[in-house]
Amino acid sequence: MAAKSKKPVKPRVGGKKPAKNPSVQAGVVSQDYSVVDIHSVKPHPRNARKGNLKVIEESITENRFYGAVVVQRSTGHIIAGNHRWIAAKEKGLKKIPAIFVDVDDARALKILTVDNRANDLAGYDDEILASVLKEVARGQGGLIGTGFGDLDLARLLRQFEPAGTQVDAEPQIDRAEELRKEWKVETGQLWQLGEHRL
Repeated sequence: MAAKSKKPVKPRVGGKKPAKNPSVQAGVVSQDYSVVDIHSVKPHPRNARKGNLKVIEESITENRFYGAVVVQRSTGHIIAGNHRWIAAKEKGLKKIPAIFVDVDDARALKILTVDNRANDLAGYDDEILASVLKEVARGQGGLIGTGFGDLDLARLLRQFEPAGTQVDAEPQIDRAEELRKEWKVETGQLWQLGEHRL
């Protein structure tokens, strides 16, 4: 009896391929989760997004790394979470959680693009956001690790003041030293507030 020829096996990057499961819903990409060496995956070379690494690094410092990057299994390219990977590497993490997905290159580019674009198109419920930020601001560390600052919260809260009550605050010269320490400002610093520089 002649031996059956085997199909060539495509090399795989990261994790074991999950067994086929007929009960998996149509429309769910084949995927599995693994904690991997940070150098075993790499940013997608065609990611057009320019992320804010400072905010992400602050979040990793304050909240630790949570969630997972999404990786195209066949290439090892990150298709969601490129800047989280860069920030994690900068912070010295050796391992990160990854979700490996089985998609072709065309689908990977679509996922890469929509992951970025969906964030562009998103918005906030300002009332809920203000409530959450007020609560977080009262806790230990204040707003550190949220991506928002005290000025963001102040601007947000002004939206909910009754009409006619939004007046410029009077200078608080008698509290200058206290406020300097609270806001961590030094003489000679330059601050950008929207289009204005102080």
